[in-house]
Amino acid sequence: MLLGIEGGGLTLQDPQTVVGRFEPAKSFGNSAFGQLVFRPVDDRGVAGDWKPLAKLVRVPFLKELGCPADSNQPCILKGEDLFMVEAVAADPQFSRPVPVPEGFISSELSVPHPVNGTLYIKLRDDPSDVNTVNLPMTVSPPSSPPAAPQ
Repeated sequence: MLLGIEGGGLTLQDPQTVVGRFEPAKSFGNSAFGQLVFRPVDDRGVAGDWKPLAKLVRVPFLKELGCPADSNQPCILKGEDLFMVEAVAADPQFSRPVPVPEGFISSELSVPHPVNGTLYIKLRDDPSDVNTVNLPMTVSPPSSPPAAPQ
């Protein structure tokens, strides 16, 4: 993909700074991920060296978290594209992670009960980074024991 001042995508801020804009999903498609690199090309068409720019990471759409009143029981995370999640944990050290298997296609995932409302996730496209998630949590009331027979 080539960005230019004339063709759009690049804007001069000042003589030393150029601001570039593009939409990764539009330019590369919804499945694009990985390291983005760039290189300058002068007006004669001579290309410079490749340089790292950023890492493109796909993210799931997380909708809601339903939890039982008992904090020792797991919760249900609802969302779309949950296969993009590598693992979920209740602590940033991932001491007891819940891995998301490859090929996972469900819109619901059993996850640990969050501590102070926060879950921690690692994304499949960059599992070295730990991300925090705070979703509205619906707590189910505790189930009452069955009535004694009379």
